[in-house]
Amino acid sequence: MVNIFLSQEPSPLNILSLLLMLSAFYVSHFVLYKVVLDAIKLRQMERAALRDPLTGLGNRSALWNRLDSLLENNDIFSVLFMDLDRFKSVNDQYGHLAGDAYLKHFADISSGILEGQGEIYRFGGDEFVAVCAGHLSPSLTDRLRKCEGWDENAPCPFQQVSIGVLTCEPPHKEDTESILRKVDQMMYEHKIKKQKGGQ
Repeated sequence: MVNIFLSQEPSPLNILSLLLMLSAFYVSHFVLYKVVLDAIKLRQMERAALRDPLTGLGNRSALWNRLDSLLENNDIFSVLFMDLDRFKSVNDQYGHLAGDAYLKHFADISSGILEGQGEIYRFGGDEFVAVCAGHLSPSLTDRLRKCEGWDENAPCPFQQVSIGVLTCEPPHKEDTESILRKVDQMMYEHKIKKQKGGQ
């Protein structure tokens, strides 16, 4: 099209038409560029909204979405509610930066233990929730309790973790909130039992 204009005798009308055509071309490409850029930014914001900024794990919203999806699909799955024991003493003894490193280290270790079998989410503070497909083997839960591999790059000694475990099978009669409330209570009972000297 530009070649047609260039091959014709130059006239103000031809030059104006060419300028208008080039302007329309560049404006349309600029608008397309902006639309693509905005879509990329929106996707990044959506991802960020579902991630915990400290650990990089999925956050409570991401956990809720995952559990809702599993319930909707009538899947068998296991939920582990984990609370880091004596975490306040880590902050008090080593400082809050070490406490943050402690949380990140636990997130990395537990994610590694669950790799290929489930995902871990930061529920809030020093609480984490793992969601695994199917039934969970007791050995996997035991590895999480011991936090195998903790010593490598650890900010301080591991203070143990209390874990509640719940397997959910169809037909599901409870919603996400009820499941989390129940497994949280199981974790709390495990913590009390440990404090009284049980396993």
